[in-house]
Amino acid sequence: MSEDDVTPATARQIIRSWLQRHGAVEATRLDEAATGLERELGPWLRRHPYVPLAERWATDGPQFQIIRAARDGNGPRTGTPTSVAPPAASTPPVVDELTAPREDPDAAELSAIRLTQAVLAARDALPEHRMALLAAAVRQCQAARGARWTTPAAAAADPLDRHREPLVPLRGTVEELLRGGPRLAPLVLSAAVTCAVTGSECRRLARVSPELYGWERFAAAGLTVVDALTGEESDPADLPPGDAPGEDLSALSELVGGGPARICVLLACRVQPPAPLTAWALEAAARDSASTEGWWLEHRLQQLGDAEAAPLDQAVPALALAGAAFNSPALQAAAVVLTRHTSSIATPDTAALAAEVVRCAELEAPRRGSRACAPLARALLDGIEAADPRTRSWEELTASAAGGRFSPLAGRGDTYPTMQAAARLFDDPIFSLTVTIFEKRYRAALPEVPHPAVTGWLRDRWQDDDAGGTVA
Repeated sequence: MSEDDVTPATARQIIRSWLQRHGAVEATRLDEAATGLERELGPWLRRHPYVPLAERWATDGPQFQIIRAARDGNGPRTGTPTSVAPPAASTPPVVDELTAPREDPDAAELSAIRLTQAVLAARDALPEHRMALLAAAVRQCQAARGARWTTPAAAAADPLDRHREPLVPLRGTVEELLRGGPRLAPLVLSAAVTCAVTGSECRRLARVSPELYGWERFAAAGLTVVDALTGEESDPADLPPGDAPGEDLSALSELVGGGPARICVLLACRVQPPAPLTAWALEAAARDSASTEGWWLEHRLQQLGDAEAAPLDQAVPALALAGAAFNSPALQAAAVVLTRHTSSIATPDTAALAAEVVRCAELEAPRRGSRACAPLARALLDGIEAADPRTRSWEELTASAAGGRFSPLAGRGDTYPTMQAAARLFDDPIFSLTVTIFEKRYRAALPEVPHPAVTGWLRDRWQDDDAGGTVA
């Protein structure tokens, strides 16, 4: 639908229907109120014709503020006709619904994810229906968490003069959802960040070039923003600008599979004394998994602020939500294990914790790795268990495993791309995980030898004899 499709008469009818349905004005003044409000809301309607108005008005924005002001008797705002009178019955006072998250934000966000996935998977949905429902789901997901960012003016403003402004325009997020499909929906929704602004700041942002996205829009509008987590005020020009819609979908689509099992095993590798158990262990495991689930979990944990200072139990709710959002029994079980060990035990037994976490991976990981790469995998495990992993290089291990038949995998370039190429060649999730752990050990990203429970779990999957043959 184009801007020209929403005429002033259509806008008046939409506004009149909403006013009537919600009892915002007396019945005898509906036409008069709708005509007056159309002057204020008509331009917005023509910019967002596909957004369900009831949904939009129920969450935020200047149109919500105008109606709430009229309904609650707080007096007319700029451009609001005085004929819009409050109803006779008393109503609750207006509260700030923009920056504060829902009472149960995890449940609200999961509900929005499920709605999005169902709409994307629906075969016979009309394009305009699909677009409208996805827009509603995005806004519900944004409302679930509240606005982490705010401008100084919005922080000091009357709640009725605040507006939740998305970093990426709503239409761009909806288009990303359509391109990414149900699998990437949690990732796209988690990136739909908002910032609370005033009405005048919203109009300044509307005048910015539509070619700009993310914080670039705010910088071009001359705004500064405050992070609610730290209280620090920043120039948007100094913040990551964010990608235009679709720019990162190709990279997300290339993330490896088997993420839940990879996260569990990599987390077990990082449960090491004497370092305290912090959220960083889970964030690093999520990052190193290079998976869809890991990408989502890593970015969610970054919202905790300094992960190295946050206790591990503060990261458990995010892990549990990841398990629910991605239908992962392994992540859900790991969340239960972490809760038990971090809430009821003053000093957790790291060996027992590592053993339980790695067993969670069994809920989704294959029981055996491919026989074709078993000899090389066992050689890599020797390198993982070495006190000094730098003494067992990739080139040495590929040359010595199975009489040298993996030597063509040694490569002549950088070691890391060569290892990743080998993992893609065999396309085996257990081999890929073994390569990842070896690479982290070789680079000292995992300075300590993993617990025997971890290496034993991996060795159990490489017990079969190799199938023979050579690597071309």
